[in-house]
Amino acid sequence: MDTVKNILIDEEFTGLDNTFIQDNEIVQLKLMDADTGDGIRIDFRATKPVSLFHRLHCGLEGEYPGEASFTAAAFETALAKIGVTPESERRYFGYGVSSDTAMLRKYRVKIEIVDLQELIRLNPEYEQQMAVGGSSMEVAYLLLTGKRPPLDTHFGLGELDLIREIYRKVMAFTGCNTLLSVMPYGHCAGMPIDEYVAGYRRAADGYRFNNSDLLAKSLTARIPARVFYHDDEDDFDDDWGDDDDD
Repeated sequence: MDTVKNILIDEEFTGLDNTFIQDNEIVQLKLMDADTGDGIRIDFRATKPVSLFHRLHCGLEGEYPGEASFTAAAFETALAKIGVTPESERRYFGYGVSSDTAMLRKYRVKIEIVDLQELIRLNPEYEQQMAVGGSSMEVAYLLLTGKRPPLDTHFGLGELDLIREIYRKVMAFTGCNTLLSVMPYGHCAGMPIDEYVAGYRRAADGYRFNNSDLLAKSLTARIPARVFYHDDEDDFDDDWGDDDDD
């Protein structure tokens, strides 16, 4: 088997899907070998016209420039061009990856992507700053490297050059937490999670019920699991979701 390939990944879409809109498409794929720096950018055709975002920030007009639509086969072809074979053991890394992962699954590309943003939040040196000062890729780059990034990299391979520098810094982290200690975003961003659970228990329970991400796990860890058994029954009640602590 080949050695492990550490792969940086980023995508561009026609827009972000939501509960109502589900027809957005991948219009650009960027891949880079994190160890060698070998990278590739491929543009894809879309049925939708160029979005307002890409008109404003990338100077695109009319149609997206790709020759063919994105497919799972196109994904494997792109990997092969940076030396990743079907037999290669792969580890994918990206920045703010939830949309990337979800969009790939629409095309039946089911991969796990390590979120560098999440790993930075778990570093106690940076967690508070990420919560209250911004958490974009550009902010993280400045925070970790002390350098101002160019702000016109989102529709080109240059974005992965920045993410590669972030990746190198993150891989050198030591002494990181396994759970969040402050709320990472929202109207209570920066508040210690213990305080959030005490003051907004119903909202905390609602988030835990609907999500299984790092924040949900961090909230659950701050809520004691108390179980009450009935004397005359085999079943039990617990206080998950109880709002008495509000």
